[in-house]
Amino acid sequence: MKDLNTFTIIGRLVKAPEKRINSSNNSYCYFDMAVGRDKEKTDFIKCITFGNNADFIADRCNQGDRLGLSGRIAQNQYETKNGTKISETVLVVNEISFFNKPKKAAKPKGLKKEEEEPKEFEFDENDLLF
Repeated sequence: MKDLNTFTIIGRLVKAPEKRINSSNNSYCYFDMAVGRDKEKTDFIKCITFGNNADFIADRCNQGDRLGLSGRIAQNQYETKNGTKISETVLVVNEISFFNKPKKAAKPKGLKKEEEEPKEFEFDENDLLF
């Protein structure tokens, strides 16, 4: 049997994500998710995504948005400028689902008061083609 490295979580963005561009001119985005473990505990999980997903999450998502994520788990190791070695586990996001309720559309500006309510459509049964 092959090893399996996948995850699926639903949680909320901890803060607004920031898109970055790497030296190869590809976009990526680090962000943190808050995922409730039970009624009293919450896990804060570091995530990264690339390309179109990075563009989507940076342009369309804000702090507190509820997202469903899936992808794989990765171990990153790097050294800071002062020589400290860092090892961190991140979730590499491949798929994003947006779980927020749709926001109400704003009324178009410039409508007269009587135009704000939609009018009922009236028709005569004799006008039907069938």
